[in-house]
Amino acid sequence: MNPAVFAHALILRALSPAELLAFRSSAQLYQLEEDFGFRSSLGDIVAPAGFLTDFASVPALTKAYLDDDSPAILFGSVIHDWLYTRGGVLEKLTLTRLQADAILREAMLACGARAAQAAVVYWAVRLGGATHWGA
Repeated sequence: MNPAVFAHALILRALSPAELLAFRSSAQLYQLEEDFGFRSSLGDIVAPAGFLTDFASVPALTKAYLDDDSPAILFGSVIHDWLYTRGGVLEKLTLTRLQADAILREAMLACGARAAQAAVVYWAVRLGGATHWGA
């Protein structure tokens, strides 16, 4: 089994204030300029160019433990957002919400997060992420 690894550079652009208004978004959104992939223990996952992400939506309590701008969570949050947006249904792979959350933890560990940090984020999305699944 291959170790977890990001297969592509993260190349994106921040949407302008006018674009955010058009999307009715109060959060800053970023658009992938190129495909962004992650090789997980469950399979290869690629968020396509054009996908919009707001990175990690970290609850205030979790922010005290892990900044949502930390490199330990940024890359994994793009893949996690993609999985949640698709409800786990990808071209060659279908994942459950539990598996999607486990992939976020796996991606964080691949980016150098401490095991305890990855566990806190994992449990935060397990407890609070259900309303965003498939949205």
